[in-house]
Amino acid sequence: MPYRLYHDPEAYQREQERIFHGPTWNFLGLEAENPQPWRFPHYLCRRHYPVIVNCDANGTIYALVNRCAHRGAMVRREMSGNAGEHTCIYHQWCYGPRREAEVNTVPPRHPR
Repeated sequence: MPYRLYHDPEAYQREQERIFHGPTWNFLGLEAENPQPWRFPHYLCRRHYPVIVNCDANGTIYALVNRCAHRGAMVRREMSGNAGEHTCIYHQWCYGPRREAEVNTVPPRHPR
């Protein structure tokens, strides 16, 4: 491989787009890093997308983007911890490690 490719910004950008932003699976972590139920490590996928990986009581692993669907705020700010649900601090939208990382609860609207 030519030496210039190791520090060429255009080659780096093409590599990022083709490898990390293409229609492929992305590696988030090892199963061994998540040995306990409800423990969650926090990763950056593709260097830009914060992802929470959860393991439920049955050992099933789930992943969800660490952003609230309501306003895009980060739901978890710590890098790891133990929790079965993840609640946005702003509007209390609650996410859980279920199928498709669904929203578990949405607080009721207050009358104006």
